[in-house]
Amino acid sequence: MTTGRPLKNLTMRPRAISIFPDPIGSRFRLFTPDGAKAKVLGLQDHEGTDMIYKYSKAENELDLSDLPPGIYKLRMEVHGSEMVKRLVKLQN
Repeated sequence: MTTGRPLKNLTMRPRAISIFPDPIGSRFRLFTPDGAKAKVLGLQDHEGTDMIYKYSKAENELDLSDLPPGIYKLRMEVHGSEMVKRLVKLQN
């Protein structure tokens, strides 16, 4: 049985997405092995509160300059697979 999707769509793992720089200051970029653009689904603080952020899809870049330092969870979708990455934000 086939799903009609390429196999790589089913095997993308959060570890395959890299964030630079890490830890982050005010901005960071998402990098995928094949250069795919990530669809950002949400950003939450350590308590699960949804945060407001600025996202440039063209650059795969997020701007968190308005947020305080802390630990955040970034939910994103790449190739139809949803994943979560942990972010550590330092001072701007």
